[in-house]
Amino acid sequence: MNAVIRKLVQVDANHAVHLTDERLLPGQTVQIVVSEAADAANSQAPSLLALAAQYSIDAPADYSVNFEQVLR
Repeated sequence: MNAVIRKLVQVDANHAVHLTDERLLPGQTVQIVVSEAADAANSQAPSLLALAAQYSIDAPADYSVNFEQVLR
């Protein structure tokens, strides 16, 4: 097999990781490369509301009052 398997796995209590892939054959020799810990993958993504709050919108507080003038 000449492919790259890229997965984020969690280290267990025995300091081990387990990887299962149907392309790996019993008795096959494979190369395993471990890169640095992926802290960003373990953190929760911000909510849509939190992301939207970062942007300012230049509009009146009650847009429904003058939307017809804006459409013209």
